Amino acid sequence: MKLVVLGAGGGLGRNAIDAALAAGHEVRAFVRDPAKLALPGAVTVLTGDARRADDVGRALAGTDAALFCVNPPITAWLTEFPPLIAAAIEGARRSGARLVFPANVWIYGRGRPGELVAEQQPPAPISQRGRLRAELEAAIRGAGIRYAMVRLPEFYGPHVVTLTPRVIRAALEGTRARWPGPLDVPIELVYMPDAARALVTVAARDEDDVVHLPGVRTTARALIAAAFAAVGRPPRASGTPPWLLSIAGLFDASIRAAADISHLWTHPILLDGSRYQARYGPPPITPLDAAMATTVAWHRATPQLRLH
Repeated sequence: MKLVVLGAGGGLGRNAIDAALAAGHEVRAFVRDPAKLALPGAVTVLTGDARRADDVGRALAGTDAALFCVNPPITAWLTEFPPLIAAAIEGARRSGARLVFPANVWIYGRGRPGELVAEQQPPAPISQRGRLRAELEAAIRGAGIRYAMVRLPEFYGPHVVTLTPRVIRAALEGTRARWPGPLDVPIELVYMPDAARALVTVAARDEDDVVHLPGVRTTARALIAAAFAAVGRPPRASGTPPWLLSIAGLFDASIRAAADISHLWTHPILLDGSRYQARYGPPPITPLDAAMATTVAWHRATPQLRLH
């Protein structure tokens, strides 16, 4: 198949390119500045602005599917995401390509202990960013284009720049890792290369679909312990109560964004992956220790990484 990755310079986009090439697809990378990337020679690089429908339509022309991997900083989501989705929808409409969208769990509000959320669960957002994500999904569903969505938990792994990298950096520096919630509540995280493989798998099926991809079921304490173990240090961790995040968010935009979705760490959403397994086979889930070893090695090799 011919696939185009929108936002190829981001973490999910770069992993999606690797996954698409490994699966034998013809790949285009759509980026703003190719000079900042080191892409395999087999990839066709196209430049443009993901907010412009003309640029996106040109990138999608003649392709079978477009993987939407554009991801502005979380502090700018509320203003930057709507025009990006609008351009992607219009580009898909003009080209006839299927739009493959990485959905997330923010649209569901608070989870309930022991509950696995399946695809038929209606949205119930309680945060600004959750409401935005629900609106973006509704825009895609109602646009009259071909589309697929893969719902993903929170990311960890190479190229991730929000939340979980702070745990890795704390382990590498020997400082205390701070988590935006309790340490022993069951949570779910998806290793970014696994998420990319799932997106490519769904894109290659050439049918409209919405599926949930489960990740590693763990706790923040176990995640932090795995990170510290990967660097050979005993874990040091503390949880931050939501009220403290809210206060700190008055003075910092990144913390304010984290506070907006802090309920996802006190009442996490766990995804039901039975539909994915029935349609595509076992979901890709790399064991936590193996994924953490690779993630720590990547962080060691990328000390200049700027976290969001």
